[in-house]
Parts: sequence; structure tokens; C-alpha cells
Amino acid sequence: MGYVFALLIVVIGIFPTSARSQTLIDQNFAQKGGVTPTDAPGFPITLDSPGSYRLMSNLLVWPPSDGIVITSDDVTLDLNGFNIRPQWGSNSFSGITDAGNSYKGIVVRNGSVRGFETGVELYQSQVVISQLHVSYAESVGIDAGPSSIVTDNTSNYNRTGIIVDFNSIVRGNATRGNVNDGIWAHDTVIIDGNVSAQNGNGIRCQIGRCNISSNAVHFNQFDGIQSDAGSLIRHNTVSENNHAGVACSSGSCSILGNAVHRNQIGIVTYCPSVLADNASLNNISELLLLSPGCTQGNYPPP
Repeated sequence: MGYVFALLIVVIGIFPTSARSQTLIDQNFAQKGGVTPTDAPGFPITLDSPGSYRLMSNLLVWPPSDGIVITSDDVTLDLNGFNIRPQWGSNSFSGITDAGNSYKGIVVRNGSVRGFETGVELYQSQVVISQLHVSYAESVGIDAGPSSIVTDNTSNYNRTGIIVDFNSIVRGNATRGNVNDGIWAHDTVIIDGNVSAQNGNGIRCQIGRCNISSNAVHFNQFDGIQSDAGSLIRHNTVSENNHAGVACSSGSCSILGNAVHRNQIGIVTYCPSVLADNASLNNISELLLLSPGCTQGNYPPP
């Protein structure tokens, strides 16, 4: 079965690498305003111009509001190892947001966001998000728009860990202790090399047509990996989830070369799907086919 994932992401060109002067931000600058031309005193800090911005201190957001609002294309925000959090308790706003508007060439990296309604809310924008530690969001830890790259982050103890829109890449992240999904993807997303443990579902691909490969998915409350139709699910290690290790809820999946152990059900799928070279052992039920017409290869292995 052939799979074409139309990932329209070319990092060089989408995210310009030309040298830019760097604007420094700390708590005092936030209180005074003027970081960019439309930035008013206090929070949120508004980044309204293309450029490179770097934190020089932690940001304690008070009174309750968004922490940083990005309103321009081609913004790079380096948290520089610092954190953004509400000054007291939780906050019903976002740590970093595009305010529901669409921008391109956004890069956010290298720091922590904790205790907001949504940690990083860039769901309309084309972004690269890397090396963030996002936790204790009442809604979503990291929410990225179409054709985004989300890599090498941790997103723990939120309602949902990571959400990405279509044609994106989610790689090398760790999600733990999220109430709903560790990773939730919407259509034609590459999801590889992640660790997703102790969430509701470990990894979920809504609509389908995802490439879900080489992930470690363990101890989730419901399914380890769950996808709608047409996904390629291969070379994952999936164990000790309370429902299915791997579930293809609409059929037409290729489920290949996975290690699926000690789940309630090893693999469950509608047909037609292709199953081959999976090691499914010590599950309460090894395989559940919900309709006729699946193709099985070396399953279970001798």
C-alpha cells in the first residue's frame, strides 16, 4: 500500500535565517512597555515586528492576561532557559499566543511555560516549537497550526499535551500525565520518535493518513495509538495501555512491525487494513478485526 504524505514543509525558505538584531526582554521591560511599537506597559508583551527576541529573566504575568502575543510573521522568540508563568496560581489566558490570527515563520524555543489555560497557543500559525517544557495548562500544553514542526519538547500534566494541525511534524517529544491525549494530530502528520505515557490516549490521529513511527507508548488510560483511516503505524513499542495497544477505527491502515505487549487488546482495526510482522504478546486479547477483509502477514510471529 502506497502512502504519500504531502508535507509542504521546507525549513529553509519557510523560516528565514538572515541575521537580525536581537531585542532583549525582561520583567522590567514588560512593565515599562515599548518592546515593539505597539507594546503597551504591562502584560501582554506584544511582538508586532519581524525579528529575534530573547528573554533575559523569568516573566511573572500579573494581572491575569496572556504572557506574550505575537502579531507578525517571521518572529523568533528564544526563552533562553527562563520561564513564563502567572505570578499567583493559574491563569485563564495563554503563555504565548497568536491571538487566533495566522502568521508564518514563527519560532519559539528553549524555556518553560507553566500554569496558563493554554501554554503555547499558536494554532493558526506556521511555527517551529522546540525545547520547551510546558506543564499544568488547564486546556492544551502546545497547540500548533498547519505545516508546523514540534520537536524535542516536554508537555506534561495538561488536559491535552500537544495538538498539531495537518501537514506537520511531531518528533522527539515527551508527553506524560495529560488527561486527554498525549499527542493529538489532525490529518497527514508525521509523528515519530516520541514518548507518550500515562495520558488518556497516548497518540491520536484524527481524520487519519498519519505516519506514526518509532514511538514508545506506555501506561495510558485508554488506547496507546489510535487513528482514523489510512495511517501507516509501524515500528512502535506499545505496552501496558488499558484498552488497545494499536487501534485503527476506520480501516485502511497499515500496521507493520510493532511491538505490542501487555495491553487489554493488542491490535484492533476495521478492514481493509494490512497487518504484518507485529510482535503482539501477552495481551488479554491479541487481535480484534471489526469487519472482514484484512490482510495478515507474519502475525503473530513464530
